Amino acid sequence: MGVVLSEPTPEQRAAIAQYRDEGRIAEYGAEYVEHEKAAGRLPGGCSWVSEWVAMTFGWNENGGCYIEPATGGHIAHLWNELPDGRIFDGTADQFVIRRDGEVGVDPDGIRIVPGNDPRYDATCERPVGHEIG
Repeated sequence: MGVVLSEPTPEQRAAIAQYRDEGRIAEYGAEYVEHEKAAGRLPGGCSWVSEWVAMTFGWNENGGCYIEPATGGHIAHLWNELPDGRIFDGTADQFVIRRDGEVGVDPDGIRIVPGNDPRYDATCERPVGHEIG
């Protein structure tokens, strides 16, 4: 028997995007978030978003480094793993606007990619504040 794909529902995706967006405003303030967005940046939030996703939907929390395609730079990052092994990144929008400059994030700011996507390195050491669990 093959791996069964479990696609997040539109309702789950909407709940995650809402939690992320409201959390950014609560943590950084609406004025700052809008200012950063206008400047082509977004604050992160991966630690509390990935933890909430794990607690709410049961998708394992994972992390390490996000590797910038343009520069090869490593950025501490957390994400979730879907039951079929794909990466679910609820805060991927921060990298597209701020770093990647590439297409690859859905309009809700979420990215789902194969578990072996080279931008996500789970073997990279996580610094303080990016621990799992």
